[in-house]
Amino acid sequence: MSENLVGKIAVNALQLHIKKGLYASERQIENHFSVSAEVTYDSKTLQNGTYLDYERLAELLSAEMHKDVQLLEQVAQNCLLAIQSEWPFANGAKVIIEKLNPAFNGLKLASVKVELAYP
Repeated sequence: MSENLVGKIAVNALQLHIKKGLYASERQIENHFSVSAEVTYDSKTLQNGTYLDYERLAELLSAEMHKDVQLLEQVAQNCLLAIQSEWPFANGAKVIIEKLNPAFNGLKLASVKVELAYP
């Protein structure tokens, strides 16, 4: 039974206040972001002494969010590439970046979201 198990680790709602956005006005003030990710793996992989680290996953997400890349779709893709590099044995991953309470010409929104995943 243990040979067919799929495992998953996740970081939910990492909170960041940073200047990021496509428009110059978005980069004038700090925006509130919530970043989540999950990584799936075959349980057999962990029998070889390897593991996935929640704290390291959070660090990867934070590092990518702090880089000078403004388009959230590109940031999400970079997060996935960092996850693949850190854990090449992972079967898949998903990254969700939410900008909370964005200011768009008088529109009141709770959030906008970018989500990317593989496979």
